[in-house]
Amino acid sequence: MPATQVKAEVDAAEARLASAQGAAAALSTLEASLPGAELAVKAADAAAKGADSVARQAQAKLQQTLGQVTEREAGVPAELADPKALQAARAATEKARDALKQTLAEATTAASLAAEKLAETRTRAEANDQTKARLASLHTEKAADLDQRLKVAGFANADAFRAARLDNAEIAALDTSIRAFEASIVAAAERHTRATEGTRDLVRPDLPKLVATHEAAKAAQLAASNAVRDAVAALGATNALAESLRQMAESYAALEARYAVVKRIAEVATGSNPQRMSFQRYVLATLLEEVLAATTVRLRVMSRSRYEMRRKVEPVDGRAHAGLDLEVFDHYTGTTRPVSTLSGGESFLASLALALGLSDVVQSYAGGIRLDAIFVDEGFGTLDPEALDFAIRALKDLQQSGRLVGIISHVAELKEWIDALLELKSTQTGSVAAFVN
Repeated sequence: MPATQVKAEVDAAEARLASAQGAAAALSTLEASLPGAELAVKAADAAAKGADSVARQAQAKLQQTLGQVTEREAGVPAELADPKALQAARAATEKARDALKQTLAEATTAASLAAEKLAETRTRAEANDQTKARLASLHTEKAADLDQRLKVAGFANADAFRAARLDNAEIAALDTSIRAFEASIVAAAERHTRATEGTRDLVRPDLPKLVATHEAAKAAQLAASNAVRDAVAALGATNALAESLRQMAESYAALEARYAVVKRIAEVATGSNPQRMSFQRYVLATLLEEVLAATTVRLRVMSRSRYEMRRKVEPVDGRAHAGLDLEVFDHYTGTTRPVSTLSGGESFLASLALALGLSDVVQSYAGGIRLDAIFVDEGFGTLDPEALDFAIRALKDLQQSGRLVGIISHVAELKEWIDALLELKSTQTGSVAAFVN
């Protein structure tokens, strides 16, 4: 018989032997576990897990052994190529073969014994099947009893019990927690003992009073914190207000500088100055100066060099505007006086001179426009003969300069001075105008 076949049979016999031994061990275990079915089930589960672990270890050992074989095959030294070394190795191999033959014989004997043991194992297996059936019946009874006990204990079924059951790690954690709690209780008791010994002779403090004092201090601290917070908020608001006021001050300064210019212009324009003279009145006063200069030329002739028409610089009172008021300088007295102090005839001469002076200035500013006619309405009746003579002379001077002078009056003496007379007479049918010689 070939060695490989012998080796295969030996391996099969060893496997059957291991199976038989396992069955025998399982049978012994089942016989030992008859007093408690639940303990037997748990032991079987543990044995299965152990067998699985052993199988994994055997598989790992097999892989390790295969690796070692591969490594040793790869490690054949090169010197075996030598004929002498090969002959020595062959002799060693034959010696090993003889040893294997001896081992094979021993294995054959062991196989016979294993066959005998296998027969015994089968007998025991049959007995084990019977025991298994009996155990299954017992397991059913125990399972029913377990369900009843679980219901009494408050569990709906075995799954609820398993869900509520703690594993070893959780039990260990709880045990550690309990031990730590017990240790803390012991430590607390020791601290209590030391505290009791340390405070034996001490006076018990007034806890309510201390608590009230503590609460009052907390309230004061809270009030102080609130006050600090309010103060910080007020400070922030004040700083913001100060910054806003500073910006407003800068803006106000710029506006004040612009306002000063505008105010000055407004004061000049509205006459808010010591002279009470507005810009408009100033312009009019400038024109009035020219009119008064021309008026004075006429008035001197009419008043026989006694009066000059002047502009009053100072205001009449503090509430009136200045610049356009008139006054008369009297060369007889060397003083000025208001125009209201002139007599009726003097006022007429002054008015006539002012009208003539105004016409002269208007012509000078009118760009070539000429006033060809002037009409004087009444006022001659207030003049004495000498004043009337000077007034007529002034009007004749105007006539000689090419202007048409018209006099509207009822004074009879004027007829001697006027060449062309147009009389108005009232009749029953209405007024009639007619030239007379």
